[in-house]
Amino acid sequence: EDETIPQVVETSSARIDLQIQPVDAIEDTIGGDGARMVEVCIEDFRPADLDERLPDRHHSAVTDWRTLVDGVEIDPAYDGQLFRPARVDFPQLRRAQVNGVYRIPAPPAPTNVAVRVTDVWGREYWVTR
Repeated sequence: EDETIPQVVETSSARIDLQIQPVDAIEDTIGGDGARMVEVCIEDFRPADLDERLPDRHHSAVTDWRTLVDGVEIDPAYDGQLFRPARVDFPQLRRAQVNGVYRIPAPPAPTNVAVRVTDVWGREYWVTR
């Protein structure tokens, strides 16, 4: 039975709150060919040193985690050695933000999904599930 995999990853460098869940082929409107899909939903992101990087008056102004993120990359078939992103979300416009919700084709067998988040300071954070 398919189930949502909630994951809050807290490291010494960041807190990333995301969900990875299979999407039934019937629900899928993107693939249309009955391919297995996976949905990655990033719900929150906070670098551990946010307080140090932003003065107090700016820290309280951060209400949307996406303002802290330059890009998101997702590999739905991560083998633990080579990262091959199938979805890349690096908005080109200065004021544009990442989407945060992604539906992507996944291999038929059980797989590891890797998500790489790059913050506005150029640091990378990884979550694999």
